[in-house]
Amino acid sequence: MNPMWFFIAIFAGTAAFLPMENLHLMVKHRRAKRFSLVVAAWQIFLFLLVVEFWTALVDVESSIDTIGKFLLFLLLPVGVMLMAQISKPDFSDDDVDEADAFLHQRAWFFGTLAALPIVSLVRELTNGESIAVDADLTFRVLILIGALVGLVITDRRLRLIHAIAMIGLIIAYMFVVYPDISIGSS
Repeated sequence: MNPMWFFIAIFAGTAAFLPMENLHLMVKHRRAKRFSLVVAAWQIFLFLLVVEFWTALVDVESSIDTIGKFLLFLLLPVGVMLMAQISKPDFSDDDVDEADAFLHQRAWFFGTLAALPIVSLVRELTNGESIAVDADLTFRVLILIGALVGLVITDRRLRLIHAIAMIGLIIAYMFVVYPDISIGSS
């Protein structure tokens, strides 16, 4: 195994931990602060995005053989870490409404989310791979469109529906694009 995978594992592990920690804090402080289903749904989405990242890792492991390719691949968990920090609930001020605070951070959150499929495509192009018009590309484009839609939604109910739809999208992505990838031992 390439030693760079250890470094990727640290970043991906942190990227998976942060949304779960955010959910934990939201549940723990639910009596002092109004629980936001929108923020909770996006934390679940971020965790699932890391699961998709790990699933994709099985598929691309052998193609990451230069520092440039490594850094492009590393941008994916770093992006999730950034999004988790951007959407981290603020428990220092009881008057802050988490859903409204998330709304004010949406440009950074959804801008980062929009960048992830683009970085993923650039990574493939730098590997000399052709970009096939297939389910993988379709889902990446849908995630990009979903991120752009997230930039403009301001209604609280629509934001929750959007977050739930994006959770469904990332789950469908994994089951459609990676149905035969073995995640167990060889």
